[in-house]
Amino acid sequence: MTGLSFTSRIGGSKADLRPERPARPVTSPAARSLALAHYIEDAVEKGIYSSAAEVAAALGVTRARVSQIGMLLRLDPSTQERILCGDDTRSARALRPVSAEHSWLEQQGGSVCRAIGSCDDCRAEAPPSGRARRPSIGK
Repeated sequence: MTGLSFTSRIGGSKADLRPERPARPVTSPAARSLALAHYIEDAVEKGIYSSAAEVAAALGVTRARVSQIGMLLRLDPSTQERILCGDDTRSARALRPVSAEHSWLEQQGGSVCRAIGSCDDCRAEAPPSGRARRPSIGK
């Protein structure tokens, strides 16, 4: 029996006392893509697939799409954790420019670098746009 039902004394209608199903957690597409990226990386390391082209053929997507998914692995670990836990709601497309940043400090907008004071350029005030100023090379 999946639930209990009873007849009310008032009105004679039946009320259903089935327990409510817990709501299924909503997983963002970015979190699913990041999880897939970790799966692909693991499968390639284990020798299940030998190349991105082989992964693309197995998944039925283009090599470019596999590359886009793989770029999510370049995100800093704290950002990956926030994405997987549902605390970061940015789309995978919005994360592409972030993953293209070369250092994890740049991905975090230099905030960690400014907090620990590790370089002169990052200690400078952030521009009005809210993004940290990139360190200049060669000066």
